[in-house]
Amino acid sequence: DPILEPFAGDVFDMEASVTNRFAAYWGSTSILTSLISLWLLRKVDGWTHTRLSQVGVVVLIITFALLTIASVMYIEAIIMPGLLILGIGLGFWNIGTLGLMMDMSPLGRAGTFLGFWSMLVTLSRGGGITSGGIGRDVGLWSSGDFGMAYALVFGLATVGLVIAYYCLMHIHVDEYKAKQSSEPDLSTMLATATD
Repeated sequence: DPILEPFAGDVFDMEASVTNRFAAYWGSTSILTSLISLWLLRKVDGWTHTRLSQVGVVVLIITFALLTIASVMYIEAIIMPGLLILGIGLGFWNIGTLGLMMDMSPLGRAGTFLGFWSMLVTLSRGGGITSGGIGRDVGLWSSGDFGMAYALVFGLATVGLVIAYYCLMHIHVDEYKAKQSSEPDLSTMLATATD
């Protein structure tokens, strides 16, 4: 929201009465997709938390690539579909990654990992907002163009999501669980989490 709303105002001169509804669009779609994700997990063979996470990240890569194109080429028509696609990606990602965290938590320690998860998500969101603002300002300073400034931010987000997808491709929950002893120590759990 701290980037999407000013982006629409700066690049497309959208009114605040329009941009302040952006969160409702992607948020509603995210909730609906979260429910669909839960249904897929329970009713369709082959859908796992890992797969949901991967699908979510791929959809988010597409979203931020579209927003980058919208910024560079000043295509306002991409914004609303982009917001809905953003919600779809977040819905899959939310259920998938939270489930992955629980899948990879040793018995009796899911609460500890949920605490770490919450802390990391909060720090990551804060870091994302900060780096997005800095990227926008650096892009605006160097190009003098709002479209290019926001394209830099969305482009960097796309690259970050590609890296996240690469990392997700190397997570193997079954192998991780097989390696765990009955009482593993925390350092071992963290060290083998992405093997």
